[in-house]
Amino acid sequence: MVSVIRPLTLAERKKPAQLTFFGGFKNVSFQIGEVALPDAAARNANATTPAYVKAIVRKSATVQFPIMVPNSLGVLKGMTNTVASVVGQKNKFGGHDAVLVARSTERLSSFNAKLRTVEDLVRTGETSAEAEETRLGKSSSARIHNQVMLAGVVVGARFEDGDSPRFHIDLRQDANPSNIIPLIYEARNASAMVSRVKYGSLIYVDGEYAFRSVPALEVDEDGRLKLDAERKPIPILDETGQPTKRIQTYIRITSPKDPAQFDTDFGNTIPRWVAEIAEEIAASRARTAVSKAETTLDPTPTANEQKAMTDIASL
Repeated sequence: MVSVIRPLTLAERKKPAQLTFFGGFKNVSFQIGEVALPDAAARNANATTPAYVKAIVRKSATVQFPIMVPNSLGVLKGMTNTVASVVGQKNKFGGHDAVLVARSTERLSSFNAKLRTVEDLVRTGETSAEAEETRLGKSSSARIHNQVMLAGVVVGARFEDGDSPRFHIDLRQDANPSNIIPLIYEARNASAMVSRVKYGSLIYVDGEYAFRSVPALEVDEDGRLKLDAERKPIPILDETGQPTKRIQTYIRITSPKDPAQFDTDFGNTIPRWVAEIAEEIAASRARTAVSKAETTLDPTPTANEQKAMTDIASL
């Protein structure tokens, strides 16, 4: 886990979508559901730390997400709107997982419910269970109960072809090189991102917290993926010879956008790690330019040119 993330101040709680940043980049998530804390015995075995308690956000009987709750944050009972930040955590399979960290919990307002008038109340009944069920959302409206907004620097990107094309993005927001947030753009036009999103790009994304089952892959002693003779990752096999699975948590995003001015808040100083990435890109560009210039000025004939001169000489 990265450095301790403090709860929001009173001013930030009034405008969390505008005032929630991490490392100077926009970082806010809204999760509607019941935050369920583990009992004392479970805390000893579920990745609870001295600064955080590992809890869950229960959205329905079948949908729930893990969330880290700072010990200094009071949790309200029942259905709440939890304002959280997203951090990246390196896993033991050579990649990163997205982790929700709670920063405040608020009672639901009428804007979070379908109960807008007294007629709505009469139609749905007065039981709290029915009222809460209407707050979970259906199909497209469910997005408002699971929102993530992030800005940051791209430090990795790759395209995954197949029946369900995906474009993977590694997003960084602070000086900690292990705090990499995995983003996935899942769409038919995912390949279009190859030319748009590159190392060093500054992007803003909207999305939702998500998870999926993926093969567990072998890594070496340094935590790097092992590759076979065809340069493909090697899956971990179970006792029957079948690939084992693990749960990957990530942010499912819409198409990345250029960040607006209010999506970053550095003050007057750009973070040193951002400047270092800019210097790295500039140095790489300079090396490429020099290499091209040397190739252009190189008097040594190419293989085709050498063959052509030999053919001419034999005439």
